[in-house]
Amino acid sequence: MKRLPIISLITLGFTWYCQFVSTQAEMKYFLSEDCTVCKQETVDEFFSLPPKETRFYRFAFPADPDFAADLVWMKTAYYYGIIDISNPEDFFYLPFLLNTMTDLAPKWEFPYFFGSYTLLFEAGMEKQGLSFVENGMAAVPELWELWLMKGYYFMKYKKDYKQAALIFAEASSKQKAPKFLAALSVSLALKGNDRSLAEQLAKIFQATIKDKNITRRIAEKFK
Repeated sequence: MKRLPIISLITLGFTWYCQFVSTQAEMKYFLSEDCTVCKQETVDEFFSLPPKETRFYRFAFPADPDFAADLVWMKTAYYYGIIDISNPEDFFYLPFLLNTMTDLAPKWEFPYFFGSYTLLFEAGMEKQGLSFVENGMAAVPELWELWLMKGYYFMKYKKDYKQAALIFAEASSKQKAPKFLAALSVSLALKGNDRSLAEQLAKIFQATIKDKNITRRIAEKFK
């Protein structure tokens, strides 16, 4: 049992040393005249990925995996700062970094905001973006902003107004969500030519929402 702390310290020291060497190499390249950081081929030359298995971090930082998530976030910010955001291919490593971060700190809200917006609206990575949003919804169910982004994506980019209506309706049920999302969900159901769904949603909102201005606006949509 006495050997375990020694092994942990050796592992931690080796990790810090590898990160130090990696950082020195990155900075040396970054400061060189040959560095053109906005091109995809150069990103791979000086960008080193963190370990793939999150259990490595949990072993190296057994008392504080949130600190390990902070380290991955710093790496993510560094990576995001050097890529060419006009080229979707340059976002290739971002889902890996985001998933590593949220695996370590599943209740940390900021990575979900940043990752969902970036993957869906900047990188155009629909599959990865929606998967990341849903992971955030499962980890932090009351995070209504994720429902908002998902609903907006279906409304704006997929033109699936019925699905967007259902998503906004769910978003409006979250504790801190603005109740105008309820009225928006009814509007989208009507825009998607699904009056039956709009009436069902309106009936639910009339019974559950106390804000008379919102319920009045919902009722006016059927006039």
